[in-house]
Amino acid sequence: MKAERLFFTLLLSGCFFLLLHGSCLAAQEGDASGRTMEQNILRITRKAMSENKSYWAKDVLEIVQSGGTGYQIISLQGQKAYDAGHIPGAVRLDFDLADPAPALARLDAGKKIIVVSPDGQESCKLSLFLRQMGYDAGPMLFGMVGWNWNAAKGALYEGDVAGPLAEIPTAMPEEPQIPLTPSSASDRDCVLGATASAQTMDKRWEVTPRQLAASLDSFFIISMQQPQDYEKAHIRGAVNIPADRFLFGDPTLLRLPRGKKIAVTCYIGHYSNIGTLLLRQLGYQAYTLHWGLAGWNAAGLEHRSPALEDDPGLPVERRD
Repeated sequence: MKAERLFFTLLLSGCFFLLLHGSCLAAQEGDASGRTMEQNILRITRKAMSENKSYWAKDVLEIVQSGGTGYQIISLQGQKAYDAGHIPGAVRLDFDLADPAPALARLDAGKKIIVVSPDGQESCKLSLFLRQMGYDAGPMLFGMVGWNWNAAKGALYEGDVAGPLAEIPTAMPEEPQIPLTPSSASDRDCVLGATASAQTMDKRWEVTPRQLAASLDSFFIISMQQPQDYEKAHIRGAVNIPADRFLFGDPTLLRLPRGKKIAVTCYIGHYSNIGTLLLRQLGYQAYTLHWGLAGWNAAGLEHRSPALEDDPGLPVERRD
């Protein structure tokens, strides 16, 4: 557990600086009525992610054992997987980001929401959306893989494809700002509209390591590693945009290339799901690399999580 906490503590280094930076940006943006849709999405994201909340499996176990007062656990498992084994008390929801109203109606806005997916990756994406919508939501890291491997069949980490790594950094290309969309919509409608567009752009949200390896040059690749880790090893051709620049809605995200599909990677695929949703909300055709560097080449991981190697075997409920 100490190793896992160190892993994510290192990922969040520098966030305090960016929080101050984000406050300065907010002060410079002026009246919300004069902003564009893209500027609103960045502003809403800065506010939503000013406190980056997530849960470990053992934290959730303590919540379950104490009765879960004040929390709502939602599961993104498919029906068959949920019936075979889910976290006690978790409610299964189907979230269609193009039409989230039916799922949102089943959420308790008065409780803290814990989002659980098979491997923890989709739950990060959904948690960003829910926080943008004003819910106190956070993912359970590693999902059912971090809870009980028998309940995570089909989602388990299976190693890497030994994709090529590089030490020489790739410079960020000089690109003009994307065309911005004037908007007078409320924050809620702005998020709903941008997220619906993100979902209808392509129902596939991820690219597998093998798919990326087979067409490496057809993607513009973003690595969300911390700079010191990126300098040691990164995917060949990837540019470095650390995770905290996504969490705090950096306006430079409006100057990414638009001529290629974008592959976003991080250490294990959690933050890259957040980055992918945000980029799609901004109009880019972005995809998350499934399992991140852990699925590409584990040698690129400076801090490997024990959750990928040992079954925690925590208790599950089943539906007969």
